[in-house]
Amino acid sequence: MSENKPTQPQVSSDEIDLREVFKAIGNFFLMIWNGVIDLIIQFRRITIDHYKLIVGITVLAVVIGFVQFKKTTPYYKSSMVLRSTYLNSRLVENTLQNLNQLMGGNNGKGLKEVLGISQEQADNIIRFEAEPFVSEEEIIEMEKLRMQFENAKISAEISEPILAQLQLANERTFQISALVYDPALVKGLDVVVFNYIRSNTYVNKRIEANEIEMRAQLKKLEEEQPKIDSLTRIVFSHVQNISNRRREGSDNVIIGEEQVPNPQSLIAEGINLNNQKLKIEKELQLKTDFELVDGFAPYYEPESLGVAPTIEYSFSVGLLLSYLIITIIGLNRWLSRLEKERFKK
Repeated sequence: MSENKPTQPQVSSDEIDLREVFKAIGNFFLMIWNGVIDLIIQFRRITIDHYKLIVGITVLAVVIGFVQFKKTTPYYKSSMVLRSTYLNSRLVENTLQNLNQLMGGNNGKGLKEVLGISQEQADNIIRFEAEPFVSEEEIIEMEKLRMQFENAKISAEISEPILAQLQLANERTFQISALVYDPALVKGLDVVVFNYIRSNTYVNKRIEANEIEMRAQLKKLEEEQPKIDSLTRIVFSHVQNISNRRREGSDNVIIGEEQVPNPQSLIAEGINLNNQKLKIEKELQLKTDFELVDGFAPYYEPESLGVAPTIEYSFSVGLLLSYLIITIIGLNRWLSRLEKERFKK
């Protein structure tokens, strides 16, 4: 009588052994770890074998950087903020570019004549720069509008040009910077630059036209305000007389066959005229269409690199250059061995 041996289940070729998968993943990470360790060992060996070259090049780079720092005159940056409804980026950049061109090749004489400053101040200026000064509120509004475009699934080809035009329209405030050798000499320079930009023909014409228009409006309001006040007093007197007789009526009080306007509307109109008058007087006094928001201040923190950043930068460059040279040397040796092996064959 034959015994029935239990048959072992056969694993289908389509089934995956999870132990083999985890083993392969483990071997992969182990290979990466070993590669990192080998790289560190090789880096350490290269550093030890060529430490003289590394130290020499690094020290040389630091010395060159320090000498260059001593030869270079430090410069400083001071900024002013200018706001106008008539300015745009191209106009401001072109105006400052004209000023910068006057500083080239004539020791600042052209800049001195145009701005009406001393020769010492003209020689002190390196160049002028400008960039739009956008407030945080404007940035938030632009981001909200961008998100609305995205939520509405409007393509970037349509939304980006619109946002670019809106951003250009918002650029009415500019930060103008002056790079100088001596920050103490920027005193009064902000007013000079302000007047120079304001004297631009395009800007000046619009400032004058706006002032003429506002003064005409102010004159008209000054003529109308006494009339409204006089009419208000007359109507109020009539209303008081009628009220004393205890006559009732609607918003329009009837005197004989004539209708008297509501005194409250006349009072409101008088207040409105007075508010308009005060607003125009304020704008004429502050000149908000072209104003200096903040002027130059003498900052004594150099914009150019100081001695510590210069040494750090030179040290980093020297270190990278030394390892680059070592890599080139190693590559050259490898190519030489490869060439010898090929010629032997």
